[in-house]
Amino acid sequence: MKRLLSILSSVALLSGAAGTVVACTSKFDKKKDGNSILAYLTIDGNKVSIDSSNVLLEMINESGPSNRNKFILDILKILNTSFFVNADAFGEEVEKAGNSTEYQNHDLVNQLKESYKDIQSEAERQIAEERKKYKDDYGKKATQKWYEMLESKFKGIKDRDELDAKYLQSIIIGGNKNTTSEMLNILLNNNQLSYTFKNRIDIINQELLDLRVYTKDNKTVEDYYKDTAKKDKVLILWNASGQTKDKFASSLADFSAEDFASHFDLKKSDSELVKQNAPISTTSYAKNTTARGMISNSQRFFLDKYFNYQKPVALTEISFPFETNQKMDDGITAADFGLETGKETELGRNIETFITKDTNASLKYWDDALDAQIPSGTAKRFESLLTLDGDTTTFSNTLRSSVYDYLQTASTGNAPASGSALVDSINRTTNGKVYSVVGDGVIAFVESDGLHFVRIEGFKEFKAANGSWSSTDGDKGPGTSDKELALFDDFWNNKNDSERIAAMQNTESETYKGLNSKINNQYLKYLINTSLTKGITGSKTAYDFMSQVKNFIKVEEPSSGEGTYVWWTAILEYYEYMLGAPSTNSPEEYNEKFLSKFITFGEEGSETAQNEIALKMQSWFISHIGSAKSTAAGTPLTTHAENHKAWVKSIKAGKASNTGYPEGYIEENIQKIIDIKQFGLPSNMTGSNVVDSSTKTMSAAEGFSKAKDFDIFYNNNSYAVVLGGKR
Repeated sequence: MKRLLSILSSVALLSGAAGTVVACTSKFDKKKDGNSILAYLTIDGNKVSIDSSNVLLEMINESGPSNRNKFILDILKILNTSFFVNADAFGEEVEKAGNSTEYQNHDLVNQLKESYKDIQSEAERQIAEERKKYKDDYGKKATQKWYEMLESKFKGIKDRDELDAKYLQSIIIGGNKNTTSEMLNILLNNNQLSYTFKNRIDIINQELLDLRVYTKDNKTVEDYYKDTAKKDKVLILWNASGQTKDKFASSLADFSAEDFASHFDLKKSDSELVKQNAPISTTSYAKNTTARGMISNSQRFFLDKYFNYQKPVALTEISFPFETNQKMDDGITAADFGLETGKETELGRNIETFITKDTNASLKYWDDALDAQIPSGTAKRFESLLTLDGDTTTFSNTLRSSVYDYLQTASTGNAPASGSALVDSINRTTNGKVYSVVGDGVIAFVESDGLHFVRIEGFKEFKAANGSWSSTDGDKGPGTSDKELALFDDFWNNKNDSERIAAMQNTESETYKGLNSKINNQYLKYLINTSLTKGITGSKTAYDFMSQVKNFIKVEEPSSGEGTYVWWTAILEYYEYMLGAPSTNSPEEYNEKFLSKFITFGEEGSETAQNEIALKMQSWFISHIGSAKSTAAGTPLTTHAENHKAWVKSIKAGKASNTGYPEGYIEENIQKIIDIKQFGLPSNMTGSNVVDSSTKTMSAAEGFSKAKDFDIFYNNNSYAVVLGGKR
């Protein structure tokens, strides 16, 4: 198979000349030598252009889906690279679109430019090392052998400049340090950039001590402020004073000598004068320094999508086994758990105690019970969050269906009067008897291994959450404040482990409120902030929210079903949002209009057979992108629906004669799950299933409805349908 793409000429790409067309040189005949799909990219942010001939026809008609997927990935990798190369133009376009204050990181343009320099340098270093090895291995024949190797990689190309350009660009796009992995590092894997902070104790012992010594020589605090030699120390002291509110001072013009002297009354104690850590410099964030755990603006975009698509829930569980020789197949009764009146067993008495008594291993004192020895029972903190399409070996279908059904109302409840009364309420003999609400955020149900009590962690925050967020200070999105950077620095550098754990357990503490303060959805904030203490000795948190989000958006090639939210879907949606979605009510037209800003197929006005194929390829490309985006949004719901149906089928198949069990099961209620407001996307992203300029991105509800159609199409391998144009 001939190489699908003639990848960008590195000389033009790296020169930065605005308007330069990047393409194959004219030193070979494309029809004779192959390389018939050409990719053009202009430095000023115009389009990748696709030309076609026999190799495109072969790819569509003969080579199968794998090469078509390779084609789309190659194009999108080039598109992804263009965001690095055209970082300045991207920044200008974002400003025009009016979205720069929402999900754009501070100094994103410079991050992209600096990162691209590193990628380019690494590619050049790799090539230099490889060429040195060729010289060591082949001596005088090194050059000949080198280009023989490149010709084998890039079939049909003989021109050495072109071969060198292609190889460099292939490493930039697909090497160990490539534009895709680095883009994800910038947008997703790295937290908010931060300053280099100086500890308040060091400030007391150095800057404040210097001020005290200075004023002993008949000089005043105002004199210290006006002394140009002390400018840097004055800034550090002021920024450590607690007087700066949301933004650190960057120059003496930000506060007066009177303000400085008023606060630094040297009769006061050191702790009254220096209240927090302060940055050594506020002119820029430190390179490669982030505020651990502080969500950046771009991370927030992916968190919002994950939260909406997957609907994550933190859970803990306490369970009890069946009584010896008992099982659920013949119906669920009190005797199964030793709770039959007059015939109570040790297990039954222990369950009764757990439900009705006020011990430290009881339903009433759940937090204590998780760390206590529960007679006959087992406590568990789940190390991962329940999601709609999570692992069924970790979260059973009974648990999943029960939890998401319960969250539709999130009602409160009371502990049952007795163990036997509880079993009667969950014996599945009629509809609605699969689970029972036995406390605030606590449900109970029975499955094949026994009696389970499951609590929604952060239930109070879940109840308080809603599907939109707003800001009291007038900006449109998460944003960044120096005050919060200081709080994170204090959290990690001034507090001990016990203080960190206590602060995150108490959602009313000032520390908890201050960390990730711009996240208005209280349940999302709960999952993020409590994850900060995972791994700390004594922590009650077993899950890591950000790890699950990052696992959701992986650098991997999509599988045949393309159900995961892979990098190219995620990055494309991010830049679509940042650059402003076209105004249209048609998802297909939306994708075509946006992508046509960057990619064209064939030549306008041409009526050749090759051009007709190129236009069909355009229809396929646009539909493929749209279907993949829809599938990414809809797959969690689709998977949940399929698992639920399998669970219902197993319940019906297991009905025991003359017991009435198990008749009861939970209705599917997919639309109700979609509509749970606590998991809604921020109102500025989307609130409907129509894609237009006001909603901007596709909702999970729309993704679910489209994914069902796409599954039918994709499973049948009916690419011809798409090639004809899916409208």
